[in-house]
Amino acid sequence: MAVREGAWDCPSCGRKRNRGPEKFCGSCGSPRGNDVEFYLPGDARIVTDEEELKRAEAGADWNCNFCNSDNPAWNKFCSGCGASIEGTSPQRKVIDNLYPETAQKKHHTPPVKSAGFTGSISPESIYPSPKKNNYIYVGIILILLTSIIIGLGYYFLSSHETILTVSGFEWNRVIKIEKFMTLTETGWEGQIPSDARIISSTRGIHHYDKVRTGTQTKTRTVSDRVKSGTKRVKSGTKNMGNGYFKDTYRTETVYKTVYRQETYQVPVYKQVPVYKTKYTYNVDRWKYYRSTTASGKDHKPYWSDFTLDKKERESGREENYIVNFVDKKGKIFNYKARTLQEWLFFHKDKSYKAMVTNSGTITQIKP
Repeated sequence: MAVREGAWDCPSCGRKRNRGPEKFCGSCGSPRGNDVEFYLPGDARIVTDEEELKRAEAGADWNCNFCNSDNPAWNKFCSGCGASIEGTSPQRKVIDNLYPETAQKKHHTPPVKSAGFTGSISPESIYPSPKKNNYIYVGIILILLTSIIIGLGYYFLSSHETILTVSGFEWNRVIKIEKFMTLTETGWEGQIPSDARIISSTRGIHHYDKVRTGTQTKTRTVSDRVKSGTKRVKSGTKNMGNGYFKDTYRTETVYKTVYRQETYQVPVYKQVPVYKTKYTYNVDRWKYYRSTTASGKDHKPYWSDFTLDKKERESGREENYIVNFVDKKGKIFNYKARTLQEWLFFHKDKSYKAMVTNSGTITQIKP
């Protein structure tokens, strides 16, 4: 376990980095005092001298209640006045996992990789991770994009009232006509209409069934994590309370990866064709055949005249009615009326109040 020499700052003159075990300031000579805080510099010296190591391992120093002298742990009597250690002030508080973040800020000592900085404080707590910064930037960009999309949506969907004047009309009417005719179609057995007239048939593959035929043995390589021993890992640094710091360790289990071969079974399938009969047949059905259309740009719609053959019939009608508007600036708007009655309500050159979106869509016409 490595032992390192700490340091302390003089509360009287402010001198930095007095040697930890020294009891008096190297600049003004003031005593170290019981309230001085030890800290571990980044370039702390590693103690190798046997006598100095014994001193470091002896334990925390203590202060005499009578003369306030600072005594090493092995002194049973004060070196200043001779008072017994019994009944005196307690020893300096020993703190594990140093050195603390408060001490680091106070002494402006940067984080270190080895000596002193191995406890519960991580470098990420002082220097932000670039990865975290990237997440923050991505989050900001997403928020901005979302705000822009919402803003654009609000702009184009929001509406305002304006005055529109009818400039014209459009309309179209469509009549759809079906014809009863003979169709030639194909289909598989079981799907043929009851009124179909079979022309020909053939046997063919309708689909394939997946049928299991057995299993197949295969081999694969698998890995296992097994315990191979233990190792000591540095877990922090202990303040010895006498100007020295000692590395602390914990025991961790060491694992290794062991590979082995194992066999396993997989199902085996084959594709089995399923045959059915496919038919070609004739069948009589009504089918769309033609349409007749009428359109115009006036206010007088009509249905076009048409004649049906014996095997024809009308199958439906469609009609569309458009009102053309223009605003004071000459901008053109088109409004699709929902019914003929609504379309006939409008008159050319007459003005109406309308609700219009910023994208140019009319949402409401007021009488």
